[in-house]
Amino acid sequence: MIFFISSPVYAKGGIFFFGEQDDIHQIMDIELVGAENEDLVLGYKTHSYFVFAGVYMKDEGYVLGVKGNDSLYYPLPTGVELEQFQSFGYLPNPLPDYEIPLIDWLIGYSLWIILIILISWVVLSGNKTEEKAND
Repeated sequence: MIFFISSPVYAKGGIFFFGEQDDIHQIMDIELVGAENEDLVLGYKTHSYFVFAGVYMKDEGYVLGVKGNDSLYYPLPTGVELEQFQSFGYLPNPLPDYEIPLIDWLIGYSLWIILIILISWVVLSGNKTEEKAND
């Protein structure tokens, strides 16, 4: 028995770091297919906002990603529909834990890291200038 999931959603993204970006991260292969008979994977979605560097990033939870396409996904079913998929063995029960890698968090908040480094450098440079003036 194969279930079809409908209503795909496109994740936006790109390599030019300005604007919003959604990323789909694969957790595991599953035996579900999408509305266009594409293979699906269980994954999770992160949402980031960039202004040349990361302003913020948040975990948006589980999704059903399209295998081989990191910008197309389906929302994970909830409630009774999720329980049915799990009882038929199409989705694991319980859903597996996942952890967003530290590097993703660092990139997601990189603007603030850059600002802290720049402000620290300016403050420390100002202190050295004052010490030289006092000598």
